[in-house]
Amino acid sequence: MTGLEERAEGSVTLSPSFSVSESYNDNLFFTETNREADFTTLVGPSLNLAYESQYLNFVGGYRGSAEFHARHPEANRYAQSASFGLGIPFLSHEIRGVDVRITEEITYAPEVPAYSFGKTQEEPGGATQISQIQQTGGGIQVPRTDTFSNNAGLELGYTWLPRLRTTVSYANIVTRYRGNELHDSTTHQVGLKETYQWSPRTQWTNSYSVALNIYEHANNEVVHRLSTGAAYQMSPSLSINGSLGVGVVQGNGNKTQLTLNTGLSKQFRNGIFSLSYTREIGTGGGVVTASTLKQGVGMEYSQNVGRNTSVYVRLGYVNNRSFSGEKLKISSYTGETGINVGVLPWLSGSLSYSYLNQQSLGTIGQDSQRNLVMLGLTASAPPWRIVK
Repeated sequence: MTGLEERAEGSVTLSPSFSVSESYNDNLFFTETNREADFTTLVGPSLNLAYESQYLNFVGGYRGSAEFHARHPEANRYAQSASFGLGIPFLSHEIRGVDVRITEEITYAPEVPAYSFGKTQEEPGGATQISQIQQTGGGIQVPRTDTFSNNAGLELGYTWLPRLRTTVSYANIVTRYRGNELHDSTTHQVGLKETYQWSPRTQWTNSYSVALNIYEHANNEVVHRLSTGAAYQMSPSLSINGSLGVGVVQGNGNKTQLTLNTGLSKQFRNGIFSLSYTREIGTGGGVVTASTLKQGVGMEYSQNVGRNTSVYVRLGYVNNRSFSGEKLKISSYTGETGINVGVLPWLSGSLSYSYLNQQSLGTIGQDSQRNLVMLGLTASAPPWRIVK
């Protein structure tokens, strides 16, 4: 009994915070035909919950943001997102080499950003993964539209040898827009990935996935993706990665495209620099009911300039074009710079400026540009830890 009780022991950590920010947006609805500037106050809580034991590892989070617009109160909304990740280390103890992870993220937002730069994400089980610079809206900024999305995933991994691991995954992605201007979609994707640790510095990866894209008012599509690539740690502070593959779209005729992903990350004494390039099959960001060819470049640099102060610069460019059917050719670029300051042990502040420009050369798309300035404060309570 003692052994089982020891294995059942776990800890719960609760980390709450509250944010207040003020922003100025010179194109709130992202349209050139009727540009509207506005001042916006954003207020909302954030809560992170973590449970760790030898049976289960759970990481959950909730974030809300009430938007109050000075000139357009009809656009006031409460945006929110909730996510969780569940790891089951108990199975690894009972069945050697097996690893199971379950994830889900539910989001409601009055506007989907075109760009979302890479962040450090903690996975269930304590692992940390650095994601490449990516585009939330596929690099396409659409007019302000209430959007609901649900991304659920299941991952089953098995370690055959200390250097060889196989992962099978399933993802269900649901996107719904209010109104008739954008196209709802549902995606079911199954993937298989083989990872081999060639050397202490080199990791080789082969992957295949097949996705079924279901559109509400159009024919469905099946997208196959096959790639092979490697990640190499050139030095303790410099790493590179790359993959080459093909993407095949089956729907309104077969389309085959070369896919390529490359990335570089360099750590300095007080900063970090990252650069990435992607050429892949995109989703069209709700603008079209078909896959697109998406090419993008992203760069990010952050630097600590004091004990509690850091600055950053982010740049991104993405080009989307349709294979056939609805004519889509949209290119956009963005730039953002900002400063983060630790005012007190429990209080932090931030100031940022960003610019977004989008040009459409096809028959579908939105030409516009936007300047956004934001000033914010976040109060964080000390983590509350319970051990049982």
